Amino acid sequence: MDILQNQKKGGEKAKIALQGLSHPEQIDFMDSINKQLGSKSDGTFSPLVWVRKFKGLEPESQKVLMSPLNESSQKKVKYIAESIDHLKSTLEESNTSKTAYYNALEKLTSSAPTAAVALLATGNPISAGTLATGLFMGNRISENLLTNPKFINWMYKGMKAKDLNHFERNLNRVPKVGKLTRTLTRSVQTFQNDLNKSREDSNEKKK
Repeated sequence: MDILQNQKKGGEKAKIALQGLSHPEQIDFMDSINKQLGSKSDGTFSPLVWVRKFKGLEPESQKVLMSPLNESSQKKVKYIAESIDHLKSTLEESNTSKTAYYNALEKLTSSAPTAAVALLATGNPISAGTLATGLFMGNRISENLLTNPKFINWMYKGMKAKDLNHFERNLNRVPKVGKLTRTLTRSVQTFQNDLNKSREDSNEKKK
């Protein structure tokens, strides 16, 4: 689609196309664009690839792409994208290496559960909620969830969690996202198990 080419005309064409669609059709249109933006070489969807391509679009194209969402959801999607972009090096390593993934989890679970900040490998501080949400999103989410206001709000709350305790409470309040609810619930259970295992390992090391 032209909107992927980062050209002003592409944004204008997409805007015209959206005007002739019903709201459900506009969401389907967004899903198809998001899928292309986040598509890896093997055809699977990656939030990290999506963020990089989304941020590469001109502001007008970003605006058009998110126009079927309400203003609140648009702001939250931008916040999530900015946060993931800030974590990209850590998340890229975690997505390709189990060791890096568990090292990142250890940074979260080795601190007190009420700790508000974790340290990245670079030594830069990051909120526990933001790091945990980024690690959860990883390769676990579908492009269709990026147009679901309930999912967007849920991830936003996760990133805004004041500590790991609050993040986990929010994590386990899985939103109803239609046919993807079951898959999302399984992803939550897997990530919670990973957190628990990392916490147990951290406690063992402290003995």
